[in-house]
Amino acid sequence: MKYIKFEFGNGLYDLINVEKVKRFIILGNRIDVIYSDGDGCGHDIDRYIYVKENEDSNSTRLNNFEEVKEKLLKLCDD
Repeated sequence: MKYIKFEFGNGLYDLINVEKVKRFIILGNRIDVIYSDGDGCGHDIDRYIYVKENEDSNSTRLNNFEEVKEKLLKLCDD
């Protein structure tokens, strides 16, 4: 699997390249994902917070939260 589809509440879809995911943290109804798009020197790292519900100014609600969570956990098995 090379991409995971993130589906947002406003109808937007984002395909996330799993090779760019450096770390993810799952805690309850929240997923923190750390991405890197460059050489790893620290200037290219982004952190995003996705939630199942009750988003705030620091997080984004995912319509397919459970699906994304399952696929991220499956990456650990592969």
